[in-house]
Amino acid sequence: MFNGQMGDDWKWLPLLLLVAAIAFLFFDPLGMKGSQVTYVINPVIRATPTPIPLPPVVPPGGPPPGGPPPIAGYPTYDTTGPKTAPQTPYAGGAIVNQSNVVLDGYIFSDCVQVVGDNITIRNSRFQASCNGAPMVWLREGVNLIVEDSEFVGLKAGTGLPSAAVTCSSCTVQRNRVRGTIDGFDPNGTAQIIGNYVGQLGGGIVNGAPTQNAGFRVADGAGVLIQNNSIEHDCGISRTDSGGAGGCTASAIFQPFCAGCSIGGATLDNNYFRKWNGTTGSVTTVVTSDNSLNIKVNNNIFGDTPVAFCTLLNGGTITEWTNNKREDGTAVAKSC
Repeated sequence: MFNGQMGDDWKWLPLLLLVAAIAFLFFDPLGMKGSQVTYVINPVIRATPTPIPLPPVVPPGGPPPGGPPPIAGYPTYDTTGPKTAPQTPYAGGAIVNQSNVVLDGYIFSDCVQVVGDNITIRNSRFQASCNGAPMVWLREGVNLIVEDSEFVGLKAGTGLPSAAVTCSSCTVQRNRVRGTIDGFDPNGTAQIIGNYVGQLGGGIVNGAPTQNAGFRVADGAGVLIQNNSIEHDCGISRTDSGGAGGCTASAIFQPFCAGCSIGGATLDNNYFRKWNGTTGSVTTVVTSDNSLNIKVNNNIFGDTPVAFCTLLNGGTITEWTNNKREDGTAVAKSC
């Protein structure tokens, strides 16, 4: 093809280039056919946050300094609360508004309002002041379950949580409570079963210590308070809440809200005892105003109160049977 005459040979160059291009396309002489550059984008791997350990909080007065052991079969501080230590700080906000959810193993540093149906909170720990509000409040909805959890009321100014749980259509079981003004404020058809309440905090209202209550019922026709333990702490100084704590009543049935009435509530098989080492007395069961059909049966009383029951402004107790002291002595109805 090349014969020394350059002018004639250059005329074949376009043809040679075409042939070379075809060879690369169809015969892949360098082995590059089908190869490609692959870009691997690594995802951002976020380390699992280390759980924030929270030390146990004991309100002034400390743990009970000994004394008679609780009666077998009733809840104690050690047999209630989380079954395993909660690990995850809750970051879902102050309102739980998604129905059919389970919140398990969380640490709550604020109070929670529940707006939804079929919500379960379990194996969790609440530490907050809530500015006088309940730590868990069923604001709207039905079938709330709060179980195997711990509630520790903390001071903010002179305010403490009004209660661990306030609810109407709910089951509250196997929880332990410290440092709130009331233990539980159940209404409607609430079932409060197998909880421990001790060392309630003394809030200040209008310059005077509050009266604490293990259970305070304001409205409803089917409240059941059963197999709980409450330890009175009348007389413990409450410097964490601005002053001395008020006396603890075991249960108060008082329709204090407009339009509220209590058409039926049962206080059954509970254990009420004085926090060992404290002084003073308590009024154990108080009914007032339009509190009707209150049943108080099978309870054990571990101290001598001012009165085992008190009726105010037309309140009634329709049943009072088989209530006893720790030694088995019968407790007669005194109101």
